[in-house]
Amino acid sequence: MMKRQVLIEESRWFSARYQALALGLAGALQYTAPLALRAEDHADYKYEVYAEDRGRIRIRTHSAYFEKELDARIALKGEFVYDGISGASPNGKPPLPGTTEVQKTHVEDIRRAGYIEPEIKWGRNILSPQLSYSEEHDYISHGLALNHSMNFNDKNTTITAGVAQTWDTINPIFWAGRHENKNSSDFLLGLTQLLTKTTLLTVNFTVGTSSGFLSDPYKLYYFPEYDGGIVASAFPEVRPTHKTRQVFYLGLTQFVTPANASVDFSYRLAHDSYDIWSHTASIAWYQNITKYVVLSPMFRWYRQSAAYFYSQQAAMEVGDPQFNLGNDPVNAPLAGITSPFPQFYSADYRLAEMQSMTYGISAAVRIQKWLTLDIAYKRYIMTRLDNFSFTDAFPKAHVYTFGARFIF
Repeated sequence: MMKRQVLIEESRWFSARYQALALGLAGALQYTAPLALRAEDHADYKYEVYAEDRGRIRIRTHSAYFEKELDARIALKGEFVYDGISGASPNGKPPLPGTTEVQKTHVEDIRRAGYIEPEIKWGRNILSPQLSYSEEHDYISHGLALNHSMNFNDKNTTITAGVAQTWDTINPIFWAGRHENKNSSDFLLGLTQLLTKTTLLTVNFTVGTSSGFLSDPYKLYYFPEYDGGIVASAFPEVRPTHKTRQVFYLGLTQFVTPANASVDFSYRLAHDSYDIWSHTASIAWYQNITKYVVLSPMFRWYRQSAAYFYSQQAAMEVGDPQFNLGNDPVNAPLAGITSPFPQFYSADYRLAEMQSMTYGISAAVRIQKWLTLDIAYKRYIMTRLDNFSFTDAFPKAHVYTFGARFIF
């Protein structure tokens, strides 16, 4: 499951609502392994706890995944995820005077998500349509996707093209009864090549676009000079209503014969129209202790530049050319004024120039021929790289995972 979950894991360090699309897209635009490397029919269960330090966000996730070959030409796989989230998350407002702790909003929610994906094989072709769904109390996502793979060179080479589309409905917390929409499209072209008997190379390129309501409905932005400096106020953030992205992925798996082990290395370069450039590098070592036990230390590093509209707070000055009068159509009329607002603004720490590190270790133990148990621990640390973001906003977390695989 590891390759299939790369996109899911990268976003799981945040709130469950921030990864509403990850399940469908990660499953649809997935790692493209040759057919010969498919595992046995199996079902997996995972229980994961993501716990931020100082009692902030805690996410408990139950997931069930299965793969079943129905006959020589048709296989079926799918996953169901149940997330429970609770705790305090930074809402974008700065610390109160005399403190260094950013202000937070208490969040509680449940997410139910899943996808189903048949796999149809004929000749050298593999066709994988997918249907996905994700639901929270204020966020619903529907998704469709299609992968088409072709095997060449005795199945040592696989070329894959994929497309995924999601349609989301959001009920922003700050506007009761208001419904917003967001649509996303992603296209993938990938190559998987068995370089030697012990070396596997994967190269993927993905382009995507999102349009509609792209702001986070739980994030605020602080204007200390609102209404001529008489009132200090915070308003819902405003992000662009269109976003494009490009992602390049390179993965290498190498079996190390003398050590009876294998190593996975991956690098991901991403860019989007928010002017965010990001780099992700990860390495994992899989060491066979005996034929029943595998230990796997891992390390992942991530770094990104800031979105062009990210800042902690902004003064509003009449006549400043970067401001548009009445840009906030909801709050300005309520206040009875037309104070100038920037066109786009967000204090969401996830848009800052920052880096994160994840390190940990997992162990898998084969109990019976049909049963394997695994346990993992990871430490996640995010830090700012600019000199103005509030240090307290960036989380540190422990991640605990328990799982089982059933072969049938």
